[in-house]
Amino acid sequence: MVTLKEFLGNRKISTETWDTFEVLDVHPSELEIKLVERPYPEPDAARRARFEYFKEVELPNTLTWLERRSARLSDGRQFFIGEYKKVSENAVPLALFERLPNGEAKRMNYDGDQHVNLHQIVRSDDGVRLEVYQILYSEWMACKSRRFTAAYDAIGKRPGAGIGINETIESSDEFFIGTQRPIDTTNYPGTVFAVGGALPPMNTFAQAIYQQKLQEIGLKPILKPEDPDYDPKAEAHYNPDESRVLIIGSDMYYGGGAHPRLEIAGYSKARISFKRIIQLQKTTPGQTDVSGLVIFPTTPVEFTSRVAIMGATGELLTTGEMSLAYAFLAKRLQETGPEIANKDYETLNRMLNLYKRTEFLIPEIKG
Repeated sequence: MVTLKEFLGNRKISTETWDTFEVLDVHPSELEIKLVERPYPEPDAARRARFEYFKEVELPNTLTWLERRSARLSDGRQFFIGEYKKVSENAVPLALFERLPNGEAKRMNYDGDQHVNLHQIVRSDDGVRLEVYQILYSEWMACKSRRFTAAYDAIGKRPGAGIGINETIESSDEFFIGTQRPIDTTNYPGTVFAVGGALPPMNTFAQAIYQQKLQEIGLKPILKPEDPDYDPKAEAHYNPDESRVLIIGSDMYYGGGAHPRLEIAGYSKARISFKRIIQLQKTTPGQTDVSGLVIFPTTPVEFTSRVAIMGATGELLTTGEMSLAYAFLAKRLQETGPEIANKDYETLNRMLNLYKRTEFLIPEIKG
């Protein structure tokens, strides 16, 4: 069978907002992720800009959103920004807290160090290795700050805005599943994405995407008898051996700033219908990152038109558009062969670049 990488050769899909670095089409175990030392120190000017942005923009904006949501829901919750010095000397010593009814403070947003940035992509006959280094949450968020960008430009460097992972899931009745972010979240409210999140340090793609599928939708993998958590009576929804990492791409202007955010996009098939997946998502305990699911048809005309329009308006997040586009191509290649898939590629690439990109505006939440 022809792989997606062999089929595309030197071709790729890109738009004015996202680009493709590498077409892979490999099993997650074939993508190596190695944690390395930070390649260069943070400039003093960048550190000052980062501290300023986190203190004066990121935390206050998040606090405002939470207060508005609390007012809308009339739930009486109280939030505040306070001192927090439990990460490292380079972290901004502040955090967002919720004041619990018993008077205790519950930490929410803070400058954690569970994020990574790309150092380099190493290609060899054995596959692809991503060498990554650990960064603070404030470094990721500060990529939206012009002063932060200027400080790095002064030394001839421009770091990425962290690394994300996602996976387009296809239901057993042949629909792609998108996730919609809550209207009252601070990052990309109301937009549609593929299942995913940030790549944590010391995690493989397979480990990280497994957690995201379980936490966001409730999808559980088919386990083998030798697995510690194996239960022959447990409901299982997908086979991890059938998952593929399709591409490494990037959101070229993360958060409207000048820093790209790397994205590793995969594709897998569930063994249950989209209606069952919706039921699972609605009953997943503790899930707050997804407000609902959006279903995409996989037939060429319907899929291409819908993704092109939702991507152009910003309703579909750039990395979700990227993931869906390549999952569609991989599916068409498997089912129809290279000749028809080539026509699908040409149509999809043309349609995704047909409309001028606009910012998707979310109605203000009145508090």
